[in-house]
Amino acid sequence: MSAFTVNGEQRYKAGRPAWAALLGCPPDELPSDRAWPQLLGALRRILRWSSESELMSMSDYLRASSARDLLEAIRPDLSFAGIPVDLGPSPEDTLRELEEVIERLLTTISAAPRRR
Repeated sequence: MSAFTVNGEQRYKAGRPAWAALLGCPPDELPSDRAWPQLLGALRRILRWSSESELMSMSDYLRASSARDLLEAIRPDLSFAGIPVDLGPSPEDTLRELEEVIERLLTTISAAPRRR
């Protein structure tokens, strides 16, 4: 078992053999997992951001700045779920990264469960 901190929150991780022993099944028959709270929470924040009425009236620079704030806010949850977020130096990079993050997020949510 190991412990680590994410945003001041203590998280714990147990290995497959420990879970298999606890559940009384072979390690290769354990169900797969996803970080659903983190994935769906990030998606919810993206949807709320994208539906803000003033977003379309903003300049490109302000929209990119708002997108950067959004990416910085959801970055810890996405990182926990294994989705990288790379904030570029320019506004164009930020908007492109947001699109790529949304693609990775939707792909992760819709992908078939994998055994680890």
